[in-house]
Amino acid sequence: MKEYNNQKLIIMKKILLLLAVMMIHTSLTMAQKFENAQTIRQKVAEFAKKHGMTTEMPEDNILTIKKDTINYVMIFESDNPTYVEFRPFDYSATDANYMCLSKAANIVNQTFGDIKVTINPDRQGLRLANEMLVYDAATVTRLMEHYIDLFNDAWLTMQIRFYEFNDNKDFVDIRLPFEVYCADIANTDSETNMIGEANDEINSADGQYIHIGLNLIGYEEGEYPISARLIFPDGTYAVNVIGNKFTFTTKITLTQGVKFYDLGGWGSTDENYWKPGKYRYELYYNDKLFYVKNFEMK
Repeated sequence: MKEYNNQKLIIMKKILLLLAVMMIHTSLTMAQKFENAQTIRQKVAEFAKKHGMTTEMPEDNILTIKKDTINYVMIFESDNPTYVEFRPFDYSATDANYMCLSKAANIVNQTFGDIKVTINPDRQGLRLANEMLVYDAATVTRLMEHYIDLFNDAWLTMQIRFYEFNDNKDFVDIRLPFEVYCADIANTDSETNMIGEANDEINSADGQYIHIGLNLIGYEEGEYPISARLIFPDGTYAVNVIGNKFTFTTKITLTQGVKFYDLGGWGSTDENYWKPGKYRYELYYNDKLFYVKNFEMK
C-alpha cells in the first residue's frame, strides 16, 4: 500500500511538472504573439501608407493619419493589451449653443455605441473618439476603415441634430404636456413603407409621402391634438382645402416616458410633385408653434 501511494505521488508530481511546462510554453508563445505598443503603432502606420493615407509620428506614443481631407490621431499606451484611442482631430464648437450641443452629443452617444462624443471643458471644442484594447496591429487595421465610416456618420448626425435643436432653442420654455426629444423625417410610399432610412437625404424624384415623427417625453397622459404645417420652398404651405390653417392635424395618445409618435405625412405618388429645395414642418399645439423640422429635397 505504501509503495502504491509513492507511485501515485510520483505520477502526480510528473503531471504537475508537465502542466507547469505547458503553462510556461503557452506564456512564451503568447508573449511572442502579442505586440507591444510601439510595434503596433509602426505596423498601423505602414498599413495606412499602403492605403494612400499620410502619416506622422509627432510623439513617442502618437500616430497622426490624414485620409482625404480629414485628420485623425491615434494614441497608444501600455502593452499586452495596448490601449488605443482613435479619433478625428477635435471639431470647433466656438460660440455654439451649449444646450443644443449637449443634446446632439447625447443622441450620438446613444445611437453609436462604439463612438463617444465629449465637449471640451472650455466648450470651444468637440471630440469624437473610439477606445480599443488590442494585442496586435491586425486588430487595429481591421477596424480602422469601419471606425472612419462611423466617425463620418456620427459627425453628420451630430450636425443634423445640432441645427435641429438650434432651430428650436427659443421654444424650450413653452409649457406643454410633453417635451420634444427630437424629430424624424421619413419618405414613405402610400402604404407607409419607408423608402430609405429616416433622416436620409431625399431625392425629389423619389419623394412620395413625407412623414414627420416626434420622440416625446410624456408628462401628462391623455389625448392631445398636434397640427402640422408643411412649408414649401416658395414659402407657401400645403393644404387639402383652401383656407385651412394647417396641412393636417393628428391626435396622439400620450403616455408617460419616452415614446415615438408618427404624426403622419403629406405628399403624392406623382413623380413631379416634389421639387428640389428647402422644406420645413411647423408643429402647433393649441395653435401655438412649438417645434420646427427643416429638411431638403435634392
